[in-house]
Amino acid sequence: MIKYVSIIRSLAIFFIALTIGLFISKKNKISKEKLKSRIEVKIKRLDKELYNCKSFEDVLILIKNNSKVFYNVYKLADQQTDEELAQEIFKFISREEIKDFMKEVLNTFENISVLERDFEEAFINLKKIMGNFPSPNVSIVFTGMKDPYIIDKEDIIISIDFFLPETSKYRPSHYPDYLKKIYSKEYVSSQAMLQYVQQFLSKSKEENLLSYLLYYGKVLYFLKKIFPNKEDYIILSLPKGDLKEMEINEVYIWEFIKDSSILYNKSPQIITPILEYGSKCDNIYEGCPGGVGLFIGYKILLSYIKSNKIPLEKFIEDLNVASDTEILFKSNYKPYC
Repeated sequence: MIKYVSIIRSLAIFFIALTIGLFISKKNKISKEKLKSRIEVKIKRLDKELYNCKSFEDVLILIKNNSKVFYNVYKLADQQTDEELAQEIFKFISREEIKDFMKEVLNTFENISVLERDFEEAFINLKKIMGNFPSPNVSIVFTGMKDPYIIDKEDIIISIDFFLPETSKYRPSHYPDYLKKIYSKEYVSSQAMLQYVQQFLSKSKEENLLSYLLYYGKVLYFLKKIFPNKEDYIILSLPKGDLKEMEINEVYIWEFIKDSSILYNKSPQIITPILEYGSKCDNIYEGCPGGVGLFIGYKILLSYIKSNKIPLEKFIEDLNVASDTEILFKSNYKPYC
C-alpha cells in the first residue's frame, strides 16, 4: 500500500513538473514572439541639440552628423556648403526672439514618450501589413515654422514648433484657421503618418471627383489600420464637431454627390470644396463643412474592405489594382441601410 501511494505521489510530481515546464516553455515562446514583433522608436531631438549649440562650430558639427536632415530642412541653395549653412543657422538661433521661441517648444515637448509610443504602434502595424518593413528614422527639428513635415521612405522629420498650444504667442499665423486646429499635440503622429503612407498607394489617372474620393479614402483607411485605437476625428484630421455633423448628414451628403452627376466631374470648382477642409459646401446644404468628400471616400473604403473580406496583408495590393468604378460598385456602400 505504501509503495502504491509512493508511485502515485511520484506520478503526480512528474505531471506537475511537466505542466510547469510546458507553461514556462509556452510563456517564453510568447515572450520571444512579442520581442520579435516589437519595434523601439527613439526620436532624435535635433531641436534640443540645436538649442544647446553655443557656437558656429557646435552647429557645424551637428550638421555634419545629421547632414541629410539639415539639408532637407534648412538648405537654401544647392551649392551651399556646410560652413555656409552653419553660419546661417547659428545667426538664426542667436536672435533673442528665436531663443525664446525654442525654449517654449522645449518646455512644451519636454516629454515625448507618448509620441514615441505612437510611432512604435504605427511601425509594428505597418510591419504586419507590409511584411519586411524597414522603419524610417524619426527626427524632431525646429524650423521657425518653415514646413510642418518633411517625409520620404527613410525619414520622418517633424518641425515641432508648429504644434504649440493655442494659448502660445508662437502659432502658425500664416496658415488658415482650419489648419491651425490640427496643429496640436494630438495630431502630430497621425498627420506625419498620413503623409508617409501615401507613397505606398497608387493614384488614378482619371483625376475626377470619384478618383480623389477613393484615393484619399484608401489613405485614411490605411492610416486607421496603423492607428486602430485613434478616434476617427484624428484619422480624418477633423474637429470633433465637423465629424459628428458629417455622420448625422451622411445619407444626404452621399445622395447629393451620387445624384448630382458630379462623380466623374474634373472641374476644380466642383472638386475643391468637397475635398478641402476649411471651405464650405453650401451647394450640398447650408453650412456643410468642407472635406466631406474625404469622409465619404473613407466610408466607401470601409464598406469595400468589409464587403469583399479583404485580409489585412492583401489590401494594399488589392486597392492598387482595382479600378475606381470597381471599388465603388463592389463596396455596396449604402449609408441609409
